[in-house]
Amino acid sequence: MKGRRGEQGVGIALSQRGVASWKKAGSVLHDDFGGRIIAVRLQLRDTSGKWVCIFLVSAYCPVGSSDPDKWEIFLSQLDSCLARRVRGDVLLIGIDSNSSIGTMQRAENEPMTAVGPHGYNHLNHAGERLRTYLEVNGLTAATTYFKKNTYGTWIHPRSKKSHQIDHFITSKSDFCRLIDAGCSKPLLDSDHLAVICKLRIAARLKKRNTTPRQKLLKLDTSELKEKGRFAEFCNSVMEKFDNSAGDLDYYTRVSNAMEEAAKEILPNKPRAQPSWFAIAKEKLSKLIEERNSAMAVSFQHRTRSRLTPRDFAVHAKT
Repeated sequence: MKGRRGEQGVGIALSQRGVASWKKAGSVLHDDFGGRIIAVRLQLRDTSGKWVCIFLVSAYCPVGSSDPDKWEIFLSQLDSCLARRVRGDVLLIGIDSNSSIGTMQRAENEPMTAVGPHGYNHLNHAGERLRTYLEVNGLTAATTYFKKNTYGTWIHPRSKKSHQIDHFITSKSDFCRLIDAGCSKPLLDSDHLAVICKLRIAARLKKRNTTPRQKLLKLDTSELKEKGRFAEFCNSVMEKFDNSAGDLDYYTRVSNAMEEAAKEILPNKPRAQPSWFAIAKEKLSKLIEERNSAMAVSFQHRTRSRLTPRDFAVHAKT
């Protein structure tokens, strides 16, 4: 399937089973976003026989040195494309980003970011723009979350330096379906390596078991800096230690007592904010407070749905 004529041309090639899945979803070809974006919706059954839909997008970004307005037009068109996705669809975007989005390390208990820890660290201006778009829209580059032997998908003709500019992108909520993503050998003669991804099609995915260590890492230990809170914690540990079974070794009794006391006394850590929020936290926090105050005031007044006939008469006179 090939998009309409435009400045560039993108397409989606489907197998016979893929074409059948496309027809089951309504045979709609979303190709009215210019020549850089095309999308289809696929409908297929999972192992339990339930229907699952995939919104598959192919996109080609402007080159990194393009005029900013050109990028804005492209991102606006991508917004329009993603708005066609039906609620519940699994989102999968194959994209030639024409930019280096780098990598990002994060702690185990921090929320998922737009890019993961694996890949090339190089980040250019176009990559920053794309990363911001992904973060704001709750998307992530799955190809940066799987460790591979190589990450380069394109070699610069002059510098001969390898760059990681081709990715599979999905929503953060759909990332749990991804089993693998990374570069592979091209099927056709091309200056780009192919990128592949594997995903699980299931109506209900099993939640990953949380280890005891992961549960403890979610607790806010900063409260122990307060003397009163620290004393409360110590007393709780001693009490639980004294009540523990005598047949356990000393270390196990202390460890179990500390773990139980921490779960009872310490609250969970506040949700970590993304880096772009942290940079402008002072300014954004003030604006959020003003917004909340304005909303609180507006909620004190009756909404139009709660107006009585008498109220309508008063409004009509005024």
